[in-house]
Formats: sequence, structure tokens, C-alpha cells
Amino acid sequence: MQSTLLHDVSFFGVAPNLILILTIVFSFLFNEKHGIIFGVIFGLLSDLSFSEVIGISALCYFLIALSIEGLKKFIYRDNVISVIFISAFGTLLYNILYWGISGVFGGNIDFVYMLFKQPVSIVYNSILVLPIYWFLVRKVIRYRGFKYM
Repeated sequence: MQSTLLHDVSFFGVAPNLILILTIVFSFLFNEKHGIIFGVIFGLLSDLSFSEVIGISALCYFLIALSIEGLKKFIYRDNVISVIFISAFGTLLYNILYWGISGVFGGNIDFVYMLFKQPVSIVYNSILVLPIYWFLVRKVIRYRGFKYM
């Protein structure tokens, strides 16, 4: 879906990053290391399929999942605003990390161009994260009145 369907619904040349969104939601909702494992595996598959340098996306997803693991101790997981904040943070961090790491390996993405696309990317991923979060939170929380997972 990431490489076919979502690129057809791009907005201002920006397509949502489904792998990033799922990495963020899995890291945010589950207490285990599901987000880290998901991000590394699908980041490597994404790099093998679409990237010239293998491992950049996997490393970026790994670092984002680790940072969300550290942040989720301080943020309430049942609040939708928290999910939007984490999604915006993860999207910004992913794009900056990807730009920096790919620049070390000879990438030619202009920093100003990357910053110009950030607001659209953040809004697009933040909108798409909501239905995924609501679907998964119904699967994670067994008792709706029990707010502590």
C-alpha cells in the first residue's frame, strides 16, 4: 500500500508514510518492543525495495520507536491529542534523520525543500494516524473503563 495506493493520494507532492505511522502507533500503544521490531523489519524491506542505501529507513524508524518508548512514560496514551503530538514529532524527526543520514551517504535532498514539505507531511500523517489509532486502541484495551494498560 505504501508504494502504490498511498502515492496516488499524495497532496502537494507528499504521500503519507504508513510504515512510520504504524511504527509510531505500535511504539505508543504497546508496552513491549513491537514498534521497534516493526519499524526495523519494514524499514529494511522498504530500503531493499526503494532505496539506494540499505538501512537508512530502518535506522530512522528504530530511533523514532526508541524515542517514543522513552516519551510514552510522560504522555497519557488514551488522549487523541497525545497521539497527534507524537505523530507530528515522529514525522518531523523521521524526515530530519532521513535527510541527515542520506546526506552523509551522498543524498541530494535539499534542506529547504525538505523543510518546505514538513507542514504538509505532518498534517497528512497526523490525520491518517487517527483512524489507525482508534482501530488499534479497541484491540489493545480490553475493558473500556480500565484506562491503565
